[in-house]
Amino acid sequence: MKEIAGHIQSIEGDIILGVFRSFYVPQSSNLYEGTISSSFSCSAYGQGYYADEENSCQMFHVCTPVESHDGAATQYRFTFRCAEGEQFDQRSLTCSRSSNTCSSASSLFRNSQQQSQRLFSGFSSPAGPTNTGVCYLAKNQIITGIRK
Repeated sequence: MKEIAGHIQSIEGDIILGVFRSFYVPQSSNLYEGTISSSFSCSAYGQGYYADEENSCQMFHVCTPVESHDGAATQYRFTFRCAEGEQFDQRSLTCSRSSNTCSSASSLFRNSQQQSQRLFSGFSSPAGPTNTGVCYLAKNQIITGIRK
């Protein structure tokens, strides 16, 4: 598993929108950049990890609160893609070549919410907007890409 940690900046890079709880994703997955064809919404399920059945579970979503400087928390969605030939296994919360849980993934969402809490850490505090390193960009509470 690899850790995803940091803050979210405006697309212009001049405003920190908030910090998010660090979380872990399968080593073989990558943050998906671009438009995602999916009706999945974090507001329906809350914080957790969710296979995207509409995309044959090759993608999965991590829903987590982002805390703004005034302390308010808003739910954001990070979308990841498993490596070629892998699917997100909703039972184990990993990417796997042998996963066959896609057709029943949504029926496992509620059960896996509690299991997924072990993959979240605390909030971090950025010093200010950054021009180097990794920052996550947000549009309409959906993370759409990263800038390095």
